[in-house]
Amino acid sequence: MAGSPTDPTHLYPWAMSLKFGSTDHQIEHQKWWKWSSSGSDGGSSSSSVYKQVEPSSIVLPLYGNVYPKGFYFVQVDIGHPSKPFFLDPDTGSDLTWLQCDAPCVHCTRAHHPFYKPNNDLVICNDPLCASLHSGDYKCETLEQCDYEVEYADGGSSLGVLLNDVFSLKLSNGAKVNPHLALGCGYDQIAGASHHPSDGVLGLGKGRTSLISQLKNLGLVRNVVGHCLSGRGGGYLFLGDDVYDASHVTWTPMSHDLTNHYSPGHAELLFGGKSTGVKNLHVVFDSGSSYSYLNSQPYEAFLYSVEKELRGKPLQEANNDPTLPFCWKGKKPFVSISEVKKYFKSFALSFSKGWKSKAQFEMPPESYLIISSKGSVCLGVLNGTEAGLQNFNIIGDVSMQDKMVIFDNEKNAIGWARANCDHPPYSYILVFDSSLFEPCLGISDLAAEMSICRCGFALFNFPPLKPQTLKRRIRRSSVHSRPNLKFSPISYLSNEGTRYSIPISGKEPSPIVLSRRLLTHSVLAAWLLPSCSQAIEGREALELERLRRPGLLCSLRKAQSSDPTMLGLW
Repeated sequence: MAGSPTDPTHLYPWAMSLKFGSTDHQIEHQKWWKWSSSGSDGGSSSSSVYKQVEPSSIVLPLYGNVYPKGFYFVQVDIGHPSKPFFLDPDTGSDLTWLQCDAPCVHCTRAHHPFYKPNNDLVICNDPLCASLHSGDYKCETLEQCDYEVEYADGGSSLGVLLNDVFSLKLSNGAKVNPHLALGCGYDQIAGASHHPSDGVLGLGKGRTSLISQLKNLGLVRNVVGHCLSGRGGGYLFLGDDVYDASHVTWTPMSHDLTNHYSPGHAELLFGGKSTGVKNLHVVFDSGSSYSYLNSQPYEAFLYSVEKELRGKPLQEANNDPTLPFCWKGKKPFVSISEVKKYFKSFALSFSKGWKSKAQFEMPPESYLIISSKGSVCLGVLNGTEAGLQNFNIIGDVSMQDKMVIFDNEKNAIGWARANCDHPPYSYILVFDSSLFEPCLGISDLAAEMSICRCGFALFNFPPLKPQTLKRRIRRSSVHSRPNLKFSPISYLSNEGTRYSIPISGKEPSPIVLSRRLLTHSVLAAWLLPSCSQAIEGREALELERLRRPGLLCSLRKAQSSDPTMLGLW
């Protein structure tokens, strides 16, 4: 057994809105004053503005990884004028908050300058404020809503609730700027798993969560989900029109743990067989980098792993402090693919009906990491030692390469294997540079894509469906090339289903669309041969297909020594 993990997890399960005075440190609430407004003038948004719009979805790219970064984060633009902030998406808590210059009493290192608050305070008797506190909470002043949230890793945020503008883009192409409640955190205590962050994006089930507020405005349905790529990155989505529900394994949310995304009780399986451990209280939590089992299931799981490793060419890496249990080979490991043959899958089996079971399966890639020392380490930790009592956490490591969905409309949790490198609808468009000089004649489309001077664009966000893309291309080109004919627009969904919509006209068009989803690394290797050395496995096959004569030949014009010119990143 290796030493204790130095930074085992980025853990935000169940932000506890505590009655003030119940914490160990001295709480001093700031009396708010009117700012010479550096932000919005305030004013809550009217839900009637959006109620007439058919609910859509919001898809945001995720950045980061389980290891070595130890967390995923999303960029959200907030304020007027809007400014970017990097937030930790947390399905285990409700409140979205930013480190706030109010001024800040205690703030931690962040990616961006601290948030400058506006004057639009949420008053204490507002229902949103009441939802943050226990029933016996009494307002210190009616003029403002004070809050404090504490997290399981010992971190906390103290501040005041206010409204501000969130700049968001819907998957139907519309841009909206709702006023939403968020916390201005002017006193933070860093937890054991602290890392640089501008704040937290609360995605829980409570009234103050981002998804609940957007639902109340009629912008999206009350569904939140994510797809975390094992290669880093991924995407977060709010709304229900970005996945095919028929391809998802569903199980009802627990009636016992109504404040959390919990599928209820589970049975622990290893290698497809029962370990004899049942009735586990399970919670999904995107704020936890690793997964946690309380003592009894953890010991059973650890026993099964060690039993499976007997006689295998692995030795305990006692000199690797990355995680409590690590193993080494004759030479350092580079990827999980080198060692996964020595491990078996484990699963949590949930009852979803009278006889039916839903299994959340975790192959070796979903519970192992390769450390910086080249060891393979167990990404499942002892939750009892972490103070999680009898709760068991499915964290980021176990949700990689799966689309995980929390449907608050139907009180169900779903999951499906997915390619998380791209959002549900992902396009790669190639424009011949002779068509638009320098591609600025398609201004409407350019606003939705990253288009470079040489004519290449990776159409990633927002994830427009073919019908929407068709309409926008036609509208944007009507003045420059009224008789333009487009090649069939196709896309390959995460489930492997191919769709295409022809766009007719009088003249052939040099606009081409790729026949398959491609990763950034494959595209970079094709455009820049020097990047080819890092390509292997499935991506190497994709690269060979790209090199076939005639396929996306116009993209050859996009070669550049500067990858940023290609709109890839």
